Amino acid sequence: MAKKYSCDTCGNYFVTLHVLKDHISSVHLKVRKKCEFCEKEFCPQYLPKHIKYIHLKEKNYSCETCGKCFSTGTSLKIHLM
Repeated sequence: MAKKYSCDTCGNYFVTLHVLKDHISSVHLKVRKKCEFCEKEFCPQYLPKHIKYIHLKEKNYSCETCGKCFSTGTSLKIHLM
């Protein structure tokens, strides 16, 4: 998929207009939302992931060898190395 939406501020390109708008608000406008659990501030698009993995302790990725569970696929991949 071609990246056809460019940021006027930094020149980076994005696949969708939605992703470009998220980029502008979080990187250039420094829009942050406060976590209701810990009061830390995050980019609006990252806050739901923070709550899901840190506070709700969701771990949807499990190792087929040992059964250990992880909150992200990346964590599982590192474990498998």
